[in-house]
Amino acid sequence: MAWWLTVFFLVGGEWVPGEQFSGWASRPYPTYDVCEERRAFAMENNRADAYPYSAVWVCTAGRPATRLNRMARIG
Repeated sequence: MAWWLTVFFLVGGEWVPGEQFSGWASRPYPTYDVCEERRAFAMENNRADAYPYSAVWVCTAGRPATRLNRMARIG
């Protein structure tokens, strides 16, 4: 089963999946460990970037996350 890394942006008080922004589609990874490694990398390396919105990255099993929930692995 694939693990999906998805970014969410805080826009107008709502967490919006990156899929709604050009270039921010979810990416599949073969295992949870690989997804978690990439999530940690994304969180660390994107903190200093000047995004117009706050961002959080999550790993989910089976398919990309479409909303933040308890099933998502949030760092």
